[in-house]
Amino acid sequence: MRLASNRQLLFYAPAMSYTFAEKQQMKTGGVTTLVSSVFYAGIAWGITKLIDGGRAKFFWTLGILVGLRAAYSLLEFIIGIIVWRIYCRSRSVANFVAIMRNGNLPKRVYCTDQISDYLARIQSPLFVYKDGIVTAEIKKLALELDAVLSTVRDQHGMMAEMRTWDAMKRALEIHSPGEDSPQFVSAYVLHWLRSDVKEAEIQILPNATPSLAKRIIAERPFETLTDLYQLLRNHGLDRMQAVVFLNGASTASADGMRSAYKPLPRSHE
Repeated sequence: MRLASNRQLLFYAPAMSYTFAEKQQMKTGGVTTLVSSVFYAGIAWGITKLIDGGRAKFFWTLGILVGLRAAYSLLEFIIGIIVWRIYCRSRSVANFVAIMRNGNLPKRVYCTDQISDYLARIQSPLFVYKDGIVTAEIKKLALELDAVLSTVRDQHGMMAEMRTWDAMKRALEIHSPGEDSPQFVSAYVLHWLRSDVKEAEIQILPNATPSLAKRIIAERPFETLTDLYQLLRNHGLDRMQAVVFLNGASTASADGMRSAYKPLPRSHE
């Protein structure tokens, strides 16, 4: 197959897909622009006749009308942003926080989880939460919240979707603050700690002390990384020290898994 030339690659652009609401907005905007242009042209023609002006006066009048309309649209856009930031955003965030708390949604697993990751983990059967078993009602609520973004975009466009996303992200930070959850590390850490790892192996990890190693041995196995993270915080490690410890444990667990792995002997023909 012949490769495309540089000129073809330079001017190639993938086709953009628009939602139904965006297509309707573009159609409505086109029709509104056409009708407004005819309307402003009619007003400009009428004013020109009244002042007994010529073609130059007509275009000057039309330009002033269009400029006033553009200024009004800009002012309306700015007022919408101000109203959203001052009143509507806080109200939307409060509503989402109430939904999350009344629906007993669990805390997020990792501090780096965005709202989409958070809702996807709730719907997945592969994750165990410290707050208890995720019921069918909780999974249904997570699915409904996940569908809110696509529904808002389909019905109201991209700007409404971005504002809804921002409100849900802020609500998640209130419902489950990132500093209360660990950073993403390998799940092998829990399997490594469930094995016969000794206190001396834990003491060589970053920010580990003999008392911390002894406490980890006494309280293992840990059901989730959040449990281990909370133990580190309760033992006196700050957030960054706990993250460094977990990263070191992740490296140690990966090394342990590799050393325990024994490749199958090759068959010689």
